[in-house]
Amino acid sequence: MALSARICKADLNVVDMDRHYYQQHSLTIAQHPSETNERLMLRLLAFALHASDMLSFCKGISTEDEPDLWQKSLSDEIELWIELGLPSEKRLKKACGRAKKSYCLHLRHRLRRPMVETDAKPSRALRQPLHQTH
Repeated sequence: MALSARICKADLNVVDMDRHYYQQHSLTIAQHPSETNERLMLRLLAFALHASDMLSFCKGISTEDEPDLWQKSLSDEIELWIELGLPSEKRLKKACGRAKKSYCLHLRHRLRRPMVETDAKPSRALRQPLHQTH
């Protein structure tokens, strides 16, 4: 018998003075049976850092064609593509090719060495896109 997803609910109040975004979000997040609690919290953190009314969680681990989170325009163009963990180079190229902005967030303590060294504030460093078209 296959294990079913665990449903988690979160009330998130976002106060982002850099972007002048102030909003409350009531989120329902499905945790895949193979997904760790750390990864679930990273998805929630990614949502908080890039929060908008159009940002949404995708199908997640079980889907190859979608990121963990994305933001689509009203014309169905992908404006923001957010990957979690350490995606393959192929997946990152796909993100950069399909979206106007692409981000990759990972759990630093899981790596032997950091992927990126930065002196910027952590919240600003996490908002630096891998790719951005103008």
